[in-house]
Amino acid sequence: MAYQETGTPAPDAGPVLDIDSAIGELPCHACSVDLAAPGHDIDESLRNNPELPGCIVTDGSDVVGVVSRQRWLEELSQPFRAELYLNHPVARAVVSLSAPWLCLASATLVHDAVRQALARPRKLLFEPLMVDFPDGQHRLLDTYVLLMAQSEIFARARERSEALRRDVESYAQQLERTVADLRATQDSLVEARRLAALARLVAGMAHEINTPVGIALTAVTHLEAGLAQLQASVAEGHLRRSEMTRFLEMAGESVLLARSNVQRTAELIRSFKRVAVDQTSEVRRRFNLADYLGEVLHSLRPVLKRQTHQVRVDCPPDIVLDSYPGALAQIFTNLTMNALEHAFPENRPGTISIACSRSDSHLHMVFSDDGVGISESDQVHLFEPFFTTRGHAGGSGLGLHIVFNLVTGILKGTVACQSQPGLGTSFVIDLPLEVPQ
Repeated sequence: MAYQETGTPAPDAGPVLDIDSAIGELPCHACSVDLAAPGHDIDESLRNNPELPGCIVTDGSDVVGVVSRQRWLEELSQPFRAELYLNHPVARAVVSLSAPWLCLASATLVHDAVRQALARPRKLLFEPLMVDFPDGQHRLLDTYVLLMAQSEIFARARERSEALRRDVESYAQQLERTVADLRATQDSLVEARRLAALARLVAGMAHEINTPVGIALTAVTHLEAGLAQLQASVAEGHLRRSEMTRFLEMAGESVLLARSNVQRTAELIRSFKRVAVDQTSEVRRRFNLADYLGEVLHSLRPVLKRQTHQVRVDCPPDIVLDSYPGALAQIFTNLTMNALEHAFPENRPGTISIACSRSDSHLHMVFSDDGVGISESDQVHLFEPFFTTRGHAGGSGLGLHIVFNLVTGILKGTVACQSQPGLGTSFVIDLPLEVPQ
């Protein structure tokens, strides 16, 4: 007679069970008795080891039967049964008491084992499972222990899902507070005449935020409904493995979707706060273009001197504008910063060129670089608010949108982009020499 317990010795000492736990991690019992041994051996083992779910009967190295504790005790409680089995070889008990057994590999997942165990006929429902370990040993696993393990896994999954739901709700509340702060900022910007150009950006920001916020809230609502359905199934005792699997898949997707959209919204808000509006000006005056470009580039020297790029300006000295110099300064500043951030990756040296010419009553300017260029698919969205190819590096996606608004709005001109990947980028700007009143 041989008896040994393997697997997890106690629930509080073993590994934490999760959806990927296998039955080999559960308390399994190696208890075998030879076919020719007396029935007293089975009775003694079962009575001395209350946790033992049964005995494996072998004939040499072959398994010939499994006598469960439940069947053995029920049989011996009948009149004259003790004499029939205890003083005779185990072979007699095997013939009468051994039922078809379910043998599973130790690597079988707990939820798969539960599914197969519950698929057995009702009279075999609580028969122990035989577990086949890689060392060739066969051990018994109490079905009740298996079901309790599955319940523990469900409980942990429910707790985890509840924690994720709380996190998503917290993110949503934080997002609502952020949106409320943004709306307050919008009100103050609209009231300030000097920052009137940002009113359109605030509206664009609100529109841009609505999409990720809506997706995040939809994901949270979907997760909450799934959690309620799961709790109802658990309360009724009808929870199926397929339901649990679907819920876990849905919960993972919902949390991932909500988190990514909340993070995206936070990035948009941070970008908005970084937008510099100091150069927006409503002061109109006459000024010499060549001299003013020199002043703008001089103000950018702290940025340009840290780079190895060259800036070339070709502007006739006799071009005079009756326009808004503050808006023009912001246009050149944004275009320069955009080139430094996007055109020359890894600080690769390059050249920025500004060419100006006059035609009748209009000014023609070409701001170009010899950088990496822009793909055709990105050019379609280039002037849209918050579009950027460097969102991962903190790009706001507002620079070129501001340029577009200043050129077409305040300065009453046009702007277009010409670029090919690897061949640089040019922004062609046409402005009236005298802005219409």
